[in-house]
Amino acid sequence: MSTTKSGATGSPCTPPTPSQQPVQIELFPAPDTPDHTGVLRHAVTHRADPVSDPGTVARREDDGGPGREEVQETDLDRSCEEVAAWLRALDAEVEAELVAETGMDEANRLKLEWDRALAQRAVPALGIARSHVALLEAAQAWQLVRTDDGAYVVRRSRDAEGGRKVSGERVVLMLQARYFKEVTESSGLVRVRLTIRGAQALYLIGLHPAGVHGDERAAYRARWAKVAGRSRMSRDARKTAARRLAPLPSHAADRYGDRPVTVAEQAWRTARALDVVSGLGGADAWESEGGAVFGVAAIEPRAW
Repeated sequence: MSTTKSGATGSPCTPPTPSQQPVQIELFPAPDTPDHTGVLRHAVTHRADPVSDPGTVARREDDGGPGREEVQETDLDRSCEEVAAWLRALDAEVEAELVAETGMDEANRLKLEWDRALAQRAVPALGIARSHVALLEAAQAWQLVRTDDGAYVVRRSRDAEGGRKVSGERVVLMLQARYFKEVTESSGLVRVRLTIRGAQALYLIGLHPAGVHGDERAAYRARWAKVAGRSRMSRDARKTAARRLAPLPSHAADRYGDRPVTVAEQAWRTARALDVVSGLGGADAWESEGGAVFGVAAIEPRAW
C-alpha cells in the first residue's frame, strides 16, 4: 500500500500545481463489509515522478513538445478514467452476484435488512406463542372459519367441510388485537381472515421466528412482565392486561405496502401493468379483478 507524503493537497483527480510532484493512483482491495457488497473502492495517492529521466521532460520543453505540467495532467486524467472504469465494472460484477444470490436488487435488499431489524424489535414485544402463529397461518390460507354454533375450526383446505376445533378464546383475543377480521360470505359461512396488521405480523414473524414463545404459558409470563410494574393498577387488572395480546405497532403495520420484492416479481408486475394499459387482454384482467364493466370498451392508452 502507499501513503500520502506530507505536502500533498487537493483532490486525487485534480491536476497538481507546478510546485507539486505528480500523483500516482494505486488500487487495492478492501475487506468485505457487513452487507456483503464485496470489494469496496479505495484509492491512495503518493508522490512519485512518472518520468524516469527528468532531463527528458526538459529537452521536450525546449523542443516545443509537451511540458512537465501537460505530461502530469495527461497521465493523471488517464489514471482517473481507468479508476472510474474499473469501479463501474466492479460495481456491476458485485451487483450481478448479489442479485443472483438474493433475487433482489440493491433497493429491495436494503428494505429487507430494514424489515429484519424491525422484526427483531417488534416480534418479541407481541408476546405471542406458536399456537397464535398457527392460527395466523390458518387465517392466511382461508382455513379458519366460525361454525353456526359459534365454534372456531381449522379446515384442511379452503373449501373443505368439517375441521379441527381450536380455542375460541384464543381467536377472540386475536380479533381484539386486530390481527383477524370476520367476513361473511354469500353462502352464510363466516370466515376469519387476516387484517393488514395480521398479515404484517406474520411476515415479521417469518423474519424473526426466535421472537415467538414456545407455549402460551411463556408468552403470558412475558406479557405479565410488561405490566407487573404498574403499581396504580390492581392485581386483577394487571392479570387482565397480561391476558390480552399486544397489537402490532402502527409504524410496523404501515410498512405492509412497502415490502421488498424480487427482480422477477418486479418484471411480472411491469409486464402485467403494460398489458392492462395497452388493452392487450386488459378487459379480461379487469373483469377478473372486478374492475371491468360489461359493454364498456377497454380504455385506450393516452399520453401521460
